Amino acid sequence: MAEVILEVKHLCEDSEMRAVDDMSYTVKKGECVAIIGESGSGKSVSALSLLKLIPYPPGVIKSGEVLFKSRDLMKLSNAELEEIRGNEISMIFQEPSTALNPVMSIGAQIEENILRHGAVEDKNLSPEQRETYKGMSIPQRARARAAELLALMDIPNPETRLRDYPFQFSGGMQQRAMIAMAMACNPDILIADEPTTALDVTVQAQVLEQMNRLRERFGTALIIITHNLGIVARYADSVKIVYGGKIVEDGDVVQVFRHPHHPYTIGLINAVPRLDLPPSRASRPIWPKSRPIPVPFPSGAGTQRKNAGRSARFSQRWSPVTPAPASTSRRP
Repeated sequence: MAEVILEVKHLCEDSEMRAVDDMSYTVKKGECVAIIGESGSGKSVSALSLLKLIPYPPGVIKSGEVLFKSRDLMKLSNAELEEIRGNEISMIFQEPSTALNPVMSIGAQIEENILRHGAVEDKNLSPEQRETYKGMSIPQRARARAAELLALMDIPNPETRLRDYPFQFSGGMQQRAMIAMAMACNPDILIADEPTTALDVTVQAQVLEQMNRLRERFGTALIIITHNLGIVARYADSVKIVYGGKIVEDGDVVQVFRHPHHPYTIGLINAVPRLDLPPSRASRPIWPKSRPIPVPFPSGAGTQRKNAGRSARFSQRWSPVTPAPASTSRRP
């Protein structure tokens, strides 16, 4: 049985808007965990909370534990966390065009992480790597390592492209550079926050395949935050369904997709357009016809309801929304 390297217990982020409310889950070594839900459900905030990257103020982590290799990350100082961020746990942020520094070359940004954590020092190298870098200074090793990472990401002429700036890279190449930066120190956990946003379908497939190959090669655990159920079905081992800051259903990806229990999970799956159905039934509205409001609510507001004979927990954190009038126009 694979080793559990990350355990999140009752994580709660609190501010004027409670985006994360009592989340608990585990991540095993080499496992791919998918966190899915609608926009505003708390997916990205929960990932940022793991490394205490929530902007303060207004956000604050109110309670909970994040156990990484038996250490509670919530109790570590910023200096201690800096040794873990980008080294043992890395994150690929949304929108690489805004995450990359526009006034630093791609090479300088990758090398910065390598040098910060001493990834090319002799004590952190395998015997083969020591032989490869023999006779090189530490900055030269970092440069060579950065070129290796870009080559691993299938970026042509990596030595030359290291001197380029982010604006000289396409969207797909920027995303690959972000992955290269995140993998620079061979982390134990890689968090990918919507890694295929704004990429066309073919580039999406290439980026995801590269991430999957890296996971298999280095044994890195992968946490993918996404809206795309197709990505989850193809790459994930387990899935967490998030609604209103809570995980409402989780389990093996095949089990959850084939036998969903929670009405919101059923609604997400039913909302995927179907080409094998007539236009009038190609997609169905998600349940419920309401929106969650991530604000603190009084205790005891939870209710129990039944769906298809199964018990499902709901917290009254949404207000009714009047459905839009049905369109009378015909689909082309």
